[in-house]
Amino acid sequence: MRNKTMTFFVKRLSILGMAALYFTNVLAEDTTNIPPPSATNTERIRIPVADVQTMISDGNNGEDVEEEDIAMAIAANGNGWIPEGSAGRLLNGMQIMVSVMVQGRVEHATEIQRVNHSGEIGLPLLKNVKVTGKDLVEVEKMLTEKYSEFYVGPLVNLEVMGDTTNPSQSPWGFVTILGNVASPGPLAMPPTQLLTISGAVKFAGGFSASANKGSIRIFRPHPEDDTVETIRVDLDDLAKKGKHAEDVSLRAGDVVYIPERIF
Repeated sequence: MRNKTMTFFVKRLSILGMAALYFTNVLAEDTTNIPPPSATNTERIRIPVADVQTMISDGNNGEDVEEEDIAMAIAANGNGWIPEGSAGRLLNGMQIMVSVMVQGRVEHATEIQRVNHSGEIGLPLLKNVKVTGKDLVEVEKMLTEKYSEFYVGPLVNLEVMGDTTNPSQSPWGFVTILGNVASPGPLAMPPTQLLTISGAVKFAGGFSASANKGSIRIFRPHPEDDTVETIRVDLDDLAKKGKHAEDVSLRAGDVVYIPERIF
């Protein structure tokens, strides 16, 4: 058992080492608001998704999967991810309402409806329209063009309904928090798409007594180039230096892993 664990550990170090050489480290001064390297060296590297999958598959060899590996696997799969800068993305099962105004008068206003299993919604004059996987602004623009065939200067408004605090109902995606918090699992991104690690931990019920706040890992999917970015964050260091304003901003699809403190 010990030999298998050591083999897995060596493989992980090897892959992380290759990734560190292959990809350029991104420092904290960028727009993602990652704190600068501290005494414990906040690091950001990217690992190819194929290497993540191989590492997890080869390393566990049929044994119980470690929670950190689960976090990496979720990120590699892109769960909860939406493109950066998106206004929100519609998926099957989400509830929406569409209204069409022409010269200040409401011509059509649908009842609340779910995007069906085919990814479509039913609209007056247009019948079934495919919307799943599309950006909210993109859908409004598409519907405006379609209704322009029937009206002059239509104004289309799409409103997301339902419980958007439910991760499966949030068009703004979700993050996943695992490890030493009271209630681990997915957390819906708010409409503002502003959520920090501290905010996510608060929504997850707070840190457990054994949480290691000085070695938090964020696994961030980058589907555009099939990589997972790994980010190490020391919240203890930030707190000691009074840099609460530099709390790390999360993106949709991020997986936050909070390890256990070793006593």
